[in-house]
Amino acid sequence: MKNLVLKNFSWSFVGNVLYAISQWVLLIIITRVGSSYDAGVYSLGLAITAPFILLINLNFNAIQSTNLQIQFGFLSFKMVRLLGNLSFFTVFSIILIMSSYDFYVSIVLLLIALMKVVESVSELYYGLFQYNERLDLVAKSVMSRGLIGTILFGVGYYFFHELFIAIIFILVYWFVNLLIFDSQMGKKLLKKMPKSRYTFSMWDLVKLGIPLGIAACIAFFNVNIPRIFLENYLTFEDLGYFSAVFYLVLIMGKFMTSLASAFLPRLSRLYDQHDWRGFTRILKMITLMLFILFLIIMNVTYFFGNELLAFIYGEEYSNLRKLLLLILVYGLLNYLGFVFETALNAMKEYRFRMINEVFVSAVIIVGCFYFIPHFSLIGAAFVLILSAFVKCSFLFTLFLVQFNKKRRGVYY
Repeated sequence: MKNLVLKNFSWSFVGNVLYAISQWVLLIIITRVGSSYDAGVYSLGLAITAPFILLINLNFNAIQSTNLQIQFGFLSFKMVRLLGNLSFFTVFSIILIMSSYDFYVSIVLLLIALMKVVESVSELYYGLFQYNERLDLVAKSVMSRGLIGTILFGVGYYFFHELFIAIIFILVYWFVNLLIFDSQMGKKLLKKMPKSRYTFSMWDLVKLGIPLGIAACIAFFNVNIPRIFLENYLTFEDLGYFSAVFYLVLIMGKFMTSLASAFLPRLSRLYDQHDWRGFTRILKMITLMLFILFLIIMNVTYFFGNELLAFIYGEEYSNLRKLLLLILVYGLLNYLGFVFETALNAMKEYRFRMINEVFVSAVIIVGCFYFIPHFSLIGAAFVLILSAFVKCSFLFTLFLVQFNKKRRGVYY
């Protein structure tokens, strides 16, 4: 078991990190080879498609990673995902036709939407791979899309100097990767899996996923609300400082999402088998690893933060150590809540997530009105810490209540 978990975690962590780096390099290619205008158009495409994709994806990865993969059957997940993507692309196309964007921008945005559709279907297979504890397959696909896709994008952009042609290059490769790797590996795994013994309609699956999809969409906005206030109350430079420093906390995020991907299927099985000791032991281990990582990063930042920021971003960022320390505290609370969210996913307890995110949104908005005008960038960090504390407390309470109910044999 330990070897398998370590293998899955290693593959997941390496895959996530390399994919993140490849997307960063892609943006660098646009700014170096092309123009800030193209970089803006590309960033706009990602920003406006992300919340819609999060919504129509219905957070199936969390649902598929439990035994609901067997109960509903992969075909049900696939049909819902395809219909959702078709609806998204149709509505998005109509919005573009009715918008005031020029033809060039509209074509780029449409191609980015197609990229997100292909990625969405690939992620459906990633859920299947994760359920079977084959995160090596997820990592190989993600690294292939990230590294080779970025190289092809760079080649297309360098020779043709047209953003839409470069996006076509990466889009075609992602589609080929979906057909020859994701779907083929998926077929092999499906042959070994038991068939569904239950009769569920696709609507049952949609009803299960809607709260999670809306919660994911709201969570996306929650992270970006402080940036909107920074842009309005301060300057674009302040927004740039905050965004750059905030990016460093994603190291902790990649570590935690990799851990969750490695352990979620096993947690689900332990919970279904009523192995409470094994279930809580894994949660304690994940929490301990989070605190160890936090202490290491916190100490490095405390003693070498100024030098680290200057080395990565330049001298003008060297005085932002305090901001980075506060954002790391936010990261600890945020990913501690993520541990309890993972546990709730393993328990198939999806209720109240949307209510939680809405409440967190209210906390962030009220906090931004007060803290950012008075405390600038530090105020934005305080708002994030407060919101993460509220979210973590809610998830921890919900986990304790539902876990104790189940352990005592209380069914509802």
